Amino acid sequence: MRHEPPAKLMTQSLFTRRRFQFAGALVIAALLPFAVRGTVLPGLFGEPASVNALMGNSIAIAIAFWMRLSIETYPGIRSTYVIFPTALSGHGLVIVAAFLLSDERHVAESVSLVRHPD
Repeated sequence: MRHEPPAKLMTQSLFTRRRFQFAGALVIAALLPFAVRGTVLPGLFGEPASVNALMGNSIAIAIAFWMRLSIETYPGIRSTYVIFPTALSGHGLVIVAAFLLSDERHVAESVSLVRHPD
């Protein structure tokens, strides 16, 4: 009995593999802005806000990628129709989580609901 690899695996390009797409999304959407911010604006490479933005963006990309892969399996769904909504919901979830987990005084001052006397 002769065993051959499936035809789909033999003809699949490197760019259509999910791991390559995920790594490319992380590099382009998370690491590249972090690197540009660190080189263009001096002194901001290791700033906590830049690191927080990198971590939040990486988590949002992972959530959006997972949501896209979960939704694409349904019949009749075109893969291009789910990219924008999943990216928005992934980043929205990270923004809401960061807002809820932050310090109350900092949130109140940034939204200008409460002014603390200096």
